[in-house]
Amino acid sequence: MSNIEQQWWNEEIKDMYKLIIFYSYILSSVSVFPRILYSAYILSSDLAFYTLILTSTHLACFCLIKYFENKSALSKSIIAVLFLEFYTLSCYIPSMKNREHICLRWIFSLVTTIQFQLPMVKNKVIFNLLLIKHILMWYYLSVDIEVLKKSYDITPVVAAAAVIIVCNIGNYYRLKISYERFVFSKEVEASKNRFEIITQAFTDGIIVITVNQKVEFYNSTALEFLNCRYHEIFSELMKCKYCAEKKISQFNHSDMLIDDLNYIFENAQVGEVTLGVIQINNINLEWKAKNIIWERNQAIFLTIRNINQIIELEKSIANDHMKTVLLRSVSHELKTPLNAIAFFTDELIEKPLIEMPDSEKEKLKLVLISSKLMLSLINDLLDYSKMLAGAFTINKTSSDIRQAIYNACDLISMQAKKKNISLIYRVDPNIPELVFTDIVRFSQILLNLLSNALKFTIKGYIEICVWINSENKLECKVEDTGIGINKEIKRKLFTEFSTNYNPVLNSQGSGLGLWISNFLVKSLGGSGIKAKSKLGKGSSFLFAIDIYEDTPEIRSYEESLANIDEAASKSDFYFDRNFNNVLNSKVLIVDDNELNRMILASILSQNNISYAEAWNGKDALNKIIECNNKGSMYSIVIMDCNMPEMDGFEATREIVKLYLMKKLYRLPNIIGYSAYSSDEDRNACFECGMVDYLPKPSPSEKIINLIKQYL
Repeated sequence: MSNIEQQWWNEEIKDMYKLIIFYSYILSSVSVFPRILYSAYILSSDLAFYTLILTSTHLACFCLIKYFENKSALSKSIIAVLFLEFYTLSCYIPSMKNREHICLRWIFSLVTTIQFQLPMVKNKVIFNLLLIKHILMWYYLSVDIEVLKKSYDITPVVAAAAVIIVCNIGNYYRLKISYERFVFSKEVEASKNRFEIITQAFTDGIIVITVNQKVEFYNSTALEFLNCRYHEIFSELMKCKYCAEKKISQFNHSDMLIDDLNYIFENAQVGEVTLGVIQINNINLEWKAKNIIWERNQAIFLTIRNINQIIELEKSIANDHMKTVLLRSVSHELKTPLNAIAFFTDELIEKPLIEMPDSEKEKLKLVLISSKLMLSLINDLLDYSKMLAGAFTINKTSSDIRQAIYNACDLISMQAKKKNISLIYRVDPNIPELVFTDIVRFSQILLNLLSNALKFTIKGYIEICVWINSENKLECKVEDTGIGINKEIKRKLFTEFSTNYNPVLNSQGSGLGLWISNFLVKSLGGSGIKAKSKLGKGSSFLFAIDIYEDTPEIRSYEESLANIDEAASKSDFYFDRNFNNVLNSKVLIVDDNELNRMILASILSQNNISYAEAWNGKDALNKIIECNNKGSMYSIVIMDCNMPEMDGFEATREIVKLYLMKKLYRLPNIIGYSAYSSDEDRNACFECGMVDYLPKPSPSEKIINLIKQYL
């Protein structure tokens, strides 16, 4: 028997047992005592004595039944069957001597057996035995007292069989209906319990109000929000007032919640609607309402939600967005003049207009180095803003890793020389000439580590070692003989805004360099930067990055070199054309910043490429139309993306539109030029019709190589 069946049978026995107790009580109070008087004064003394004994036993059985009321189902079933068996015998035995009221006794016996005794028995064998016993007992009694004549006619047998079949069928369906009803009641009860648990545990408050202003349902959360008891809910709703400028519903001009509820009652067609925000006990609560039918009556289903955390989150997101925008804008504005300083200083060093002493050249080199270091710091800020915005990307290409190492070392060499610090760099000859990585990010990591080493080293040396490790990764170590790092700072070394401040060296910084560098190493396929340090002895920083485009297995140095050489032979980086093809070709420079236009103009002039200038998108559009009308067209347009009046995106769309309308005989190759380099910015360039993208600033070589592709 399953658990649910056992529960059902226990409930069935319990209910039947209560009926039997009531039945026996009726028998005792109504039937037994009159029978005692009747037997004592009217019948013979022998029968009276027998009746008294029978009645006393009956009373004893009643007491026994009451005693077993709280016992197990099996115990109650056995006691009930025995008691009812005794009662049927108490009806049967007097009928053997006294024929008076025999039909009444037979009816009482039949009712007791069918209505009370048999339902207490689940076993079919016992059920049928009790039924057959009852039929035979009254049949032979009827024959004995000559109510029926004894015969061998088959009719009594058929009648008895019919009674047995009918009783079995009736009992089967009675039990089936009872079981199904019990299961259904349990499912309803379980559903009610689940509904109760869910509604009470629900983080939103729930209130159901009928049209007669009666609260039909609520949960504990609603009481907590309103800070009241059940009978006070409606009075609290009448006091609720929307916060200033936070009413969303437009039903009326009232600031009271109850006025909106009355409007919804009057307009049953109103569906789900957000009413507004109400503040109760410093909790901002968002109220929603919906018309429903509750027990055939119109009602409003109210939900109340605590939106304090959502408001705080929105503020935090808005603040983060503002920080990101501010960082990007400020960094963009700083990069433009710094890029100009670096470019023109480099030009003065390489091609001075006048002869200048070496000391003056050294000063110019310091200006160049300082501007590049400032650009590096600004790039850190830009990278940090991209990481916060989730827009940071890695762009891997085939690159010259040796040149990147040399450039990084060259950038700090002059400062190291002034501090009397030796700068040593060792590069493994097995490193391929070209590697597949993001060379800008690699240079950024290296420059951050070298700058830190220079900052915290007073005397001794800074050594950089680069080699291919056993996993075919490029491993790099920067070691110095500086002041070292204590254990407390070392634990927080790669966290945001962590600095190793030293009052003697005045070594303050943004605290982002190592955090960003560690992030970049992981983005380039490494496991992060490992730091070792001893106070007063120095520090070393070690990292490894992937440098092969596809290396499922570890390859030998010879295989790596062969594959890299093959890739290099096919790389656009080494592609060159006859430069005479670019003579007399025209490039249109479009930028609202004079310095940016001067830089690009200088680069193009040095490479004998003719150019024109436009200061915004509208000016560029006019120049392109003018050029087209003269039967010519610019081969390339270098288009700044962010400009006043008409930006680069809108200008590009207009140019493409003119070409599709056949108002331009040829579409120029438009290259986006922007300091913003996220995927979103790049995609925006391609979506509006640009053919390529240049980050601002870009090295002269990169700009010329890209221009060659489209001339």
